[in-house]
Amino acid sequence: MWYSGLRGAMAYALALQAATKLETGPIILLDTLIYSVFTIIIQASFLNPILNKAGVVSKPGEKK
Repeated sequence: MWYSGLRGAMAYALALQAATKLETGPIILLDTLIYSVFTIIIQASFLNPILNKAGVVSKPGEKK
């Protein structure tokens, strides 16, 4: 679930709600978006090498 993105979707939904209801809501929303983009870029760049090092390969005949 950590890599699947549900965590980011929930954080974004809660940050959107906070942006309309709290005085510091826009700051929370901005921080959430910055954190989400940063983790997506960092995790995406490291996922392929980690899977290769662990020996995880797709099944023959599967689309990539």
